[in-house]
Amino acid sequence: MSIRIAVIGTGLMGADHARIIAQDMPSATLQVVCDMDAARARSVADALGAADISTDPNGVIDRDDVDAVIIASPDFTHAPLSLRAIAAGKPALCEKPLSQSVDECIQVMDAEQSAGRQFIQLGFMRRYDQSYVDMKNALANGALGRPLMMHNFHRNV
Repeated sequence: MSIRIAVIGTGLMGADHARIIAQDMPSATLQVVCDMDAARARSVADALGAADISTDPNGVIDRDDVDAVIIASPDFTHAPLSLRAIAAGKPALCEKPLSQSVDECIQVMDAEQSAGRQFIQLGFMRRYDQSYVDMKNALANGALGRPLMMHNFHRNV
């Protein structure tokens, strides 16, 4: 069985998520590409073989043929769309930030607690990369001495 995923937002991150689903996840289907710019949604969908496009993120979340959602739309939409995903019972990967408002973040957390399970994961993926795990362990066990300052930069899209 394939997990049918909708990607909401086709900017840099959303388009990359769509590409990963279409090309690197054999157990997933890029079901819907959603963007407020229909031409942009169509371009990404056509390039990656998505089943459908939409300009209505709430409608996409509510669709019966969507099992999970990636929220990569503008920041101000993250919390409202996350709340919609929770209400629809759909797991969602939400790009950072969840919100710029503490109150909205608390609303999302409260909605998850009321639902009785976790639906929203924020895009803090670097913490699971082996190189980052190794670096954290080396810092924690003193293998690198006492750190005074650290600057790290990573970009993969």
